[in-house]
Amino acid sequence: MKRYILPPIICCLILLSGSVHAQSDPVSNYFPEIKILESNGPAPGYFFLAVKGLTAPGAKHYIAIVDNYGTPVFFRLMPKVSVSMRLLKNDTIGFIHGVPRKLYLMDEMLNITDTINTAGYKLDGHDWDIDDEGNHHRYVFAHYQRTVDMSQLVAGGNPSAVIEETVIQEFDPDNNLLNTWRTEDLFDILDGNDESPHLDFTDAEVDYAHLNSVAIYSDTSFIVSTRHMNEITNIDRRSGEIIWRLGGKKNEFTFIDDPEGFNHQHCPRRLENGNLLLFDNGNLHDPQYSSAVEYELDEANKTAKLVNRFRRTPDALALRDGSVQRHKNGNTIISWGPFWPSLTEFHPDGSVAIELDMTDHSLSPRIEKFEWKTKVFETSLDSVDFGMYDGVNPVEVTIQLLNNTDTVMHITSFTGRTAHFNVASSLPLSMQPGVLTDITLTFDPQNSDVGYLKDVLTLSSDNENQRIARQVFLEGYQQDNISPTLIIMPDSSNVPVDAVVTMEFSEPVRRSDGSEIDYSNVNDLIVLRTADQNGDNVPFNATINTDKTMVTVNPASLLDSSAIYYVDLTEHLEDYSGNIITYAPETFYTVAPLSVERPLSNEEFKVFPNPSSDIFTITSAYHQNANIKVFSSRGSIVSEHPVFNPARFMIDLTGQPPGVYYAIIRSDENLFIGRLKLLVE
Repeated sequence: MKRYILPPIICCLILLSGSVHAQSDPVSNYFPEIKILESNGPAPGYFFLAVKGLTAPGAKHYIAIVDNYGTPVFFRLMPKVSVSMRLLKNDTIGFIHGVPRKLYLMDEMLNITDTINTAGYKLDGHDWDIDDEGNHHRYVFAHYQRTVDMSQLVAGGNPSAVIEETVIQEFDPDNNLLNTWRTEDLFDILDGNDESPHLDFTDAEVDYAHLNSVAIYSDTSFIVSTRHMNEITNIDRRSGEIIWRLGGKKNEFTFIDDPEGFNHQHCPRRLENGNLLLFDNGNLHDPQYSSAVEYELDEANKTAKLVNRFRRTPDALALRDGSVQRHKNGNTIISWGPFWPSLTEFHPDGSVAIELDMTDHSLSPRIEKFEWKTKVFETSLDSVDFGMYDGVNPVEVTIQLLNNTDTVMHITSFTGRTAHFNVASSLPLSMQPGVLTDITLTFDPQNSDVGYLKDVLTLSSDNENQRIARQVFLEGYQQDNISPTLIIMPDSSNVPVDAVVTMEFSEPVRRSDGSEIDYSNVNDLIVLRTADQNGDNVPFNATINTDKTMVTVNPASLLDSSAIYYVDLTEHLEDYSGNIITYAPETFYTVAPLSVERPLSNEEFKVFPNPSSDIFTITSAYHQNANIKVFSSRGSIVSEHPVFNPARFMIDLTGQPPGVYYAIIRSDENLFIGRLKLLVE
C-alpha cells in the first residue's frame, strides 16, 4: 500500500532513540550517552544542556537539545565551557559561553544574533535573565573584589581581607547600560552565614554573599539568591532599594509548615501562580539533602507557607550548582548539578516522571525543559498514521521537507526506537533552499505480535560539528486478536519486607474505555491488601512507565514480616486493539527477618585492602550463593553481580571516583546478609 500526502508545512515536536541508520555521521562520534534511569510519562519537550565540565577522556564541550529518550535534535560542539542554556518565549535561545564568559543569543535558525557582556567587569556564568514579556531588558552579573579591615568587624579578622562582591547590571535590547547594583551597597559583610563551610570571617578572602542567581520577579523588581547568606532578596529595579528579604540572618518572613527552611540555594523563580520556587541545596541540613521548595508568599504579612518540597528517594545531594524549573504541564524539573543523577523530573504528586544521568562524561550545572522545534528545516507533517497493515506489503507514506536556509542541506541519517518504521529514500538526501523535497517513510510490522505500534523518527542533518534534526511521530496497526497477559511479581514466599510490587504486561495497555493510564489515575487501578481480596488496604504509590508495559507499586512503608499480601486490578485493562487482558490475582508471603538466615555482623566480614583504588577482597562466614549490589554514597548502583563463593570474593571498583561506597549482600532468596562500607582512594 502507498499513500501520498502533501499538506501545508507544519512544525513537529518530540521523542525517540535506538537504532541509527546512516552513511556518514561524523558529529555522532561525540554524542554522549544520556542514560534514562526511569521514564514514567514525562512532560513533552526537550532538555536544554550546556556543558561546563568534562569527566571522560576525549569528551568535548557542547550545547545540546535532547528528547525524553536522550536523543539529540540539536547538538553543537563548542570550543570552551558553556552554561545556563534556555529558551525564551520568542524562540530565542540564550546561553553563556567562553573564557571570559559572554551571554549569546541564537535565533530560531540557530544563528548567533547578539552578544551580551557586563560593562567594566568579567561576566559571571551562574545565571542571567531577560524580561521577554516586557521591555526585553537583560540582567547579568559579575564578581569583583575590594579590601576591608575585617579586624574592625570580627575578632581575629584579617586587616587586609579581600572581600568578594557582586555587581548586577541591567541593559536595554541595544545593550546600553541602564543600571548597576552592587552587593556592598545592598548588604553587610556580616550578613553571611557563619555556619557555611565556605565562609570564615577571619580568612584572607571572604566570600560572604556569593550571588548565584538573578531573575525578573515583577514589572518593577528582580530577585537575587545569595548562597552564603541563605537569602533570597527582592530588589526594586527602579530605585535599587530592597523590598523584602527571605531567609538568612535578616529574614523578614515567618515560615509556615516548614521547620527546615532552605540553605545554600540556587535558582529562585516566581511561578505563574505567584508562588516562589527555588532549589534548596541543603548543605546545612542535618542530615544533608537537596530538594526543590515551593512557597506561597504573603508579602504584606511577611509569611512563607510551604506548598511542596520535591525530594528524591533515596535523597540526592547537590553540594553545589543545581536548578529547578516548573514545566507548563505542572511537572517540576530538578537538575542536581554535577552530582548523580543529573536530573529528576517529578509529577505534581511527587512521583518520578523521568530521571536521567550524564555524570560519567559531562556536567551541565543547569538543565531545563522546553517545547521546541527547529525552523532550519521543517516537515510537512509532525505525525503520520500509516493505518492498517495488510499482512503482505509494507505501507509507504511520503512527506515533504522544506529547507529554510539559503544553502543546500542534507538529511544524513535517521534514528528510530523500533525496527518497524523506516526511511525508504536513499541517504544522504539533498534539500535545495526553499524547495519541497520528498522523503518516503515505511511501516512493516511483520516481526511484531503487537497490534498497535508507534515510534518517533528523527531526521538529522549532520556535519562534523553540528546536528540539526526534526522529529515525526509515527503509528500503525496490524490485525491482533490475542489478549495481552500480565505477570505480577513477587509471586512466592520468602519475600523481603522491603519488596516492590511490579506488574508487567506483554504489550502496552490502556483502560477498557480507551482512556490512557498515567500517574494521576494508576493508583486507582491497583489493589494491594493484606491476606486476601477482603483484607485491609495497604497504602502505596504506583507509577506506570512511558511505554505502558510496566506498573511499579511502592508500598508507603515496609511490609509486615510473616504476612500474606494480595495484589489485583480494580478493572479490566485492554491492549490498543481492544483485547481484554487475561491474568489472575497474585498472593505472596513475606519472610520473618530471622526465620531463614541471620544477617552477618560487620565483624564477620573481612575486607582488605580498605581503602583501595580498585580491587577489594572480602571474606565472610557465609557459604551459600549470594548477590551483591554496590552503591555510591548518593545511591547509584555502580556494580551488581552474583557471588558463587561468598566465603571469599572480590569487588572491582576500578575507574570509580574516590569516595564512600556501600556493598549490600543478599541471598538467592533476596534475604539481607550484610552491608559493607568501602573506601575508594
